[in-house]
Amino acid sequence: VARWGFVKLPRPPAVTDAVLDGATDLVLARFNRLREAAARDRSDVPLDRLAFAEIASRQLHRYDIRLEASATAACPAWATLEDAVLEAVTATLPRLSDEDRPPQIAGAGAVVAEPGCGGQHLHPDGPHPGAAGLYHVFVPLVDIAPDGDGTTFWPGSHLDGSFADRALAYNAGTADDSAAIEDELVAPPAARGDLICFDWRCVHAGRPCPDRTRPVAYFVVNTRDDEFDDRWNWSEDTLL
Repeated sequence: VARWGFVKLPRPPAVTDAVLDGATDLVLARFNRLREAAARDRSDVPLDRLAFAEIASRQLHRYDIRLEASATAACPAWATLEDAVLEAVTATLPRLSDEDRPPQIAGAGAVVAEPGCGGQHLHPDGPHPGAAGLYHVFVPLVDIAPDGDGTTFWPGSHLDGSFADRALAYNAGTADDSAAIEDELVAPPAARGDLICFDWRCVHAGRPCPDRTRPVAYFVVNTRDDEFDDRWNWSEDTLL
């Protein structure tokens, strides 16, 4: 993680098929409830521009949802998954805490891509250097083939804020090194239940999802001394 900005860890033994089935059921139930509420109560907001405290979208057919602590606490499968994730990453992640505070789960949610979803623009999840010490742990709830509908990462892009600027130019079609950037991008495969942990500053992009629903659970891991409230990626406007 320190060198490349991301790492794939094998599925923890405690994460059984039954645990993943329970997590999937929780994610899809929450997603369906939120999307139905948005269509019913906020029909003025296009489904590709949702910006609420519980659900967000920046393109058609790709949704980021937050999972409430009360909902996850009532789901034994999710609690098992969260414990397994925290145990696995505690031994892996570099810490920024001067007080040697162990990593903390600072949030949880899921990204749900539906059939027909296009690829994302390259982006980090937080700014450099302000997001140092924050990580996402993706847990695919379906198998991800090599160069399939998973996530593309730019190795080493968490080390220097200039990578985010280069990503903007690439997205706009104005980069003079687009071919070189594409040669550096990596889209790792993952089995259902594997862990893909990445630095928030690492530039990445969700890949197109042409023909299936692809749910990925995720956890926000904070290795810093401070408490964390994600105001970079979420609105305070509530839907429910």
